[in-house]
Amino acid sequence: VVTGEVALDHQSLGGKVVSGVAKSARRSGTGLAVIAGSINLDLAAQEASGIQAVEAARLPGMDLETAIKEAPALARQAGLRLAGRLESMEGRHSCSLEE
Repeated sequence: VVTGEVALDHQSLGGKVVSGVAKSARRSGTGLAVIAGSINLDLAAQEASGIQAVEAARLPGMDLETAIKEAPALARQAGLRLAGRLESMEGRHSCSLEE
């Protein structure tokens, strides 16, 4: 399952869409990946919540105004990067992100 969030942070795990999707994915044994505008969540918290992969849409050093203006293209590029990463992860995890 792939879901999205404007900013992936600790609030994302406490009742927002990502937390609900994570619970459903865990119950069904399906992997979870997140595309977010920005990522402010450490790896331990990601793993504890069941998130197996994350990809930021906003590029390092990019100002917020540019990120908002370029959001559709940035999201598309993040999706392509994530797809490449998931493809390389295939078979290394007990639950496939393609289920």
